[in-house]
Amino acid sequence: MPEGVIYSMFNPAINQIPALLGKPYEMYFEADGGQSDTTSCSCNIVTLYDGKFRLNRVVNYYHSGAETGQVKAMSTYAKEIKEFIHWCVDKYQMRYQDIFVDPACKSLREELHKIQIDTARADNNATDAKKQGGGIEVGIERFQNSMTNEQFFLVETDKYDHYNFIKEIGMYVRDDNGNPIDDSNHALDEARLHTFRMAYMGS
Repeated sequence: MPEGVIYSMFNPAINQIPALLGKPYEMYFEADGGQSDTTSCSCNIVTLYDGKFRLNRVVNYYHSGAETGQVKAMSTYAKEIKEFIHWCVDKYQMRYQDIFVDPACKSLREELHKIQIDTARADNNATDAKKQGGGIEVGIERFQNSMTNEQFFLVETDKYDHYNFIKEIGMYVRDDNGNPIDDSNHALDEARLHTFRMAYMGS
C-alpha cells in the first residue's frame, strides 16, 4: 500500500476470507450516518475459531450522497437500513444483539426508533480520549491490532459487498503533522467504533 496509509497492515491474503470460520457467538450492527455525505452500516459476526475470537465484517450497507449526487432523507436511510438488517437476519439465521450508532448521528438514531428499530450508542472511545489524549487514535490502534493479530476479517459476499471499505483502506492517510485526514474514512469510522468489542476478544 502507499506510504502513510493508516491501515497498511490489512492484508487481503489473510484478512479477507471466502466464508465464516468457527462457531458463531453473536451478531451485531454498527452504523454512522450523514445526509449529504455517507451513511454506512455493517453487519458483524463474532466467531470462536481455533481457540480465538474473531470479528467478521460480513456485509456493508453503504451510500454516499456526495459521490452519487443522490441525497437521501435520513428517514429513507433508516428504512433501507431496516431492510438491510432483516436481510442479514434471514441470510445468517441469527438474532442480533445490538445496533450501535455513532453518538454524533442523533438523527439516524431518531429515525430508526420511529420505525421500531432500537439502537444503542456506539462506544467512540470518549473515555480513552480523556485518559490518553485521543479517542480516534485509541480506536485506530485497536483496529490495527485486530488486523495484525488476525482477529478482524472481511467475509466475501456478492450483495452488500466491501468495495467501499476496501477502497477507503487504501486511501485513509495522515497529514504532514501525523494526524488522520478526515476523508476517505466513512466505512472505516463506523468500523473503528466496534473496537470496544476487542476487549473480550483478547486484543
